[in-house]
Amino acid sequence: MPTRRIPRVSPARAIAALLALLVPCGSLCAAEPWEKKPYTEWTILEAQKVLTDSPWSKTAIVQSLASPATAPIPSVLTARPEPGGKCNSCGQRGGDRVADDSGTISASGWEPVPAGQVVYFRVVWFSSARIRQALIRLAQLNGDAVPPQILDRLQSPLTDYVIALAGPFVGALQGASLDSLKASTFLRAKKTGAKLELKQFVSPAERADGMALFFFPRGTQDRPMFDVADKQVEFSTGEGREKIKASFRIDKMAVNGILDF
Repeated sequence: MPTRRIPRVSPARAIAALLALLVPCGSLCAAEPWEKKPYTEWTILEAQKVLTDSPWSKTAIVQSLASPATAPIPSVLTARPEPGGKCNSCGQRGGDRVADDSGTISASGWEPVPAGQVVYFRVVWFSSARIRQALIRLAQLNGDAVPPQILDRLQSPLTDYVIALAGPFVGALQGASLDSLKASTFLRAKKTGAKLELKQFVSPAERADGMALFFFPRGTQDRPMFDVADKQVEFSTGEGREKIKASFRIDKMAVNGILDF
């Protein structure tokens, strides 16, 4: 049997191959939709990915003390209400008013989570330009007309930090108010403990998309309240078994080195 010759590789070529392995993955791996093209070119799946599987989107869980019965995880946010005025924030009953058998409302303004249920909420950093771009892109792909003044506001973050809640039971917040939520709602830097109090609250009843919005003061352009040095920021609202918490990595909420949150 003839001997198979192993091709020789020059030292220069071998070194070049090794150096190629050191190139950051970002230039070799598939980039995320928000990194590789403008939002006006996103597909439906790419816009949904920004809303549900990105640094600006988290899933929070509220679990009652009784035996668990799981509600669906919010699949996607949409900007389009259902016929009859019901909103469809996450493909579930985003704008419905939900109460337990007692019909009572907690001190925080929440209607209690129905006994025995595990409820999922979508928590998004709404002041991010990418989140709002994704919502508008879905509306555009759905054939909805978008006013030019809204498009003009999609290039940079909002004046305040804004967190949005959506999900099957976000309608439980329809009875809440700024005063009832202020004591239990905040943004907090996990590293330093610096905390921002709630500045403004918009009920899901006031929005066509059925989301609840929480506003916090950003600070000045020269001295924002949070930056990369804070590493993680936690959003928290509610009390007891109605408490919702979600943490965001600030350094991940950046595109081409520019923070977007």
